Amino acid sequence: MQRLKAYIIIALAWFLFVNLTEKNTETLNIILALFIADAVATVVIWAFGLIFKNSSFYDPYWSLIPWLIIFALLIKLDKWGLNNILFFAVLGVWSWRLTINWAYTCESIKTQDWRYTMYKQQNNTFMWHIINFFGINMMPTILVFAALIPGIITVLINTAPNVFSLIGTAIILLGTLLEFFADMQMHFFRKNNTDRDRVNDSGLWKYSRHPNYFGEISVWFGVFIFMLSADISKWYLVIGAVLMFCLFNFVSIPLMEKRQKSKRQAYEEYQQTTSKLLLLPPKKQS
Repeated sequence: MQRLKAYIIIALAWFLFVNLTEKNTETLNIILALFIADAVATVVIWAFGLIFKNSSFYDPYWSLIPWLIIFALLIKLDKWGLNNILFFAVLGVWSWRLTINWAYTCESIKTQDWRYTMYKQQNNTFMWHIINFFGINMMPTILVFAALIPGIITVLINTAPNVFSLIGTAIILLGTLLEFFADMQMHFFRKNNTDRDRVNDSGLWKYSRHPNYFGEISVWFGVFIFMLSADISKWYLVIGAVLMFCLFNFVSIPLMEKRQKSKRQAYEEYQQTTSKLLLLPPKKQS
């Protein structure tokens, strides 16, 4: 209940901030206003995390805020074109699916991501607060916002649907479905597995060590491709999706695999036979 109250406050504060900003039609000013609102809301979420001693307050925020940003833009600027409605809908499928998955795994207000607990245990109080604010809260906000900029551009231009819209939609939905099935298969494995050394190598996990991350990365490249339906000249905005790839490939995956290797002896063999991200046939062990 306390966490729900926190997010109600965040939603009200965020929409109030956006609607109090001057209605300026210049793209850069709109993006800046949205980013400031996003950053301010992140600080509030961080503060709630401190109050309740749980940094996982941030986890559902980053999955909901992209959809809320697009929703606020559509309402504020009245950009309800068919292309924008399509983008808003498919982004909503991704956003709410991810948030519901978090809610399923969150047992109580005290449930915290194991990585945050590890950071706190491995660092002194000062460094922990630095990591908590910048690493756990603000950095993901910046990266997700960068990856969402193509979606903001799409809404502002408000063009008619075209082939890039359809390709982007397909990639976003496929990425979301990939995440959904990967998460469901992992939930089933954890619930039914009795062998602590066993690695989940069934379903999608037979073909990729991180099919859920592959799905998430695909979603953000889908957002970029959708933007090409509005303005192909802004191809350089792919940098946001590339940054998301770097986050998962160079931070999240190494951290996750280090933990798995420390817990399961069979994981090293799993690494040698199974693709890291792409869904590929398993390799024969030499």
